[in-house]
Amino acid sequence: FSGLQICAIRHTKPHDNVWTIYEDGIPCGRGINRNGATFLSLQNIHGLEEDNSCCNNREEQVARMFDRTTALLRKYGAVYRDVVCTRIYISDILAWYSEFNKVRNSKYSEYGILPANSQGLITEQIYLPSSTGIQADNPVGATAVMNVLAVVKGSDAQPEIIHNNGIKQRSAFRYGSAFSRSTVIREPNNKCILLSGTAAIDEQGKSLFPDNPREQIRKTFEIVDALINKEGASLSDICHATVFLKRREDVPIYREVADEYGLTDLPAVCVIADVCRDELLFELDAIVSVWNTN
Repeated sequence: FSGLQICAIRHTKPHDNVWTIYEDGIPCGRGINRNGATFLSLQNIHGLEEDNSCCNNREEQVARMFDRTTALLRKYGAVYRDVVCTRIYISDILAWYSEFNKVRNSKYSEYGILPANSQGLITEQIYLPSSTGIQADNPVGATAVMNVLAVVKGSDAQPEIIHNNGIKQRSAFRYGSAFSRSTVIREPNNKCILLSGTAAIDEQGKSLFPDNPREQIRKTFEIVDALINKEGASLSDICHATVFLKRREDVPIYREVADEYGLTDLPAVCVIADVCRDELLFELDAIVSVWNTN
């Protein structure tokens, strides 16, 4: 057990509301009405079927995981294109991450997120949610589970949703992974940056500093800092983070580098987990919040 992350919502307006989302009588998320928009947060969605007549291979489970998510969103007036962020936890990720990406890409094409023909399109112009794909097992024994945040805009088209494909990195879809580097939710008084799982990867998609955790961590902070600076934020504005380390013995190195960047008190849970490439030793995802004081 690594830690617990809690998100709380305080009612500030009479029409703000929080409710529980159910699937077959089982709670699986929360809905939030805020400033006229609807936020739908789903947790632990998977595609494992108890019915032995169903195929439960990895690819089928992932396909059903996305379809279950889509069905839940539709119940509340949303479509998958309203998804702004996913956190996907994949068992034995190093053995089949490329196959996972193929299934996700196929489903995103089916949902109309990826164009049927992307020829001539600039990859960075394709809207994709931010995302983390990381190794983790789960109590039900599913091959993958995911958490999802979707935003249905209000009648005045608020909030504004922006996807960001990087400053020191380019779109991950250039090498087959369908996610943006971050998604920004802009409201009148607040800007929330949902940072994808970020590791030491260059603009061409090449892993940097193999077997050097210190330099990988430094590079990751550098990439994140440049990305959120674009939105007027800094590393000190991180309010929620997960730190993934491949090797337990690298935890002290992470803490030393965090100190170098003034992040001694970074609100993060440290998890020992494989990253999507064997040579990558560190990954970070986060939520960054910037208040508009004008």
